[in-house]
Amino acid sequence: MLYDLGGLKPIDELVKIIHDKDTPLDIRTKILLDLLPYIYPKRKQIEANIEMEKFTPIEIKLAE
Repeated sequence: MLYDLGGLKPIDELVKIIHDKDTPLDIRTKILLDLLPYIYPKRKQIEANIEMEKFTPIEIKLAE
């Protein structure tokens, strides 16, 4: 169910809070950490099935 917030945009209020220098650092950090998954979603893990036999080993010699 959506609630009428009377034009209030929570994200705008959070941005104001994190930009306020009077807001304690731990509160600003908490807000930013809580917002991270919405800005940078976690990627799903994938299973890599690599057969090493398909690769040809190479030899690198450095100049002496």
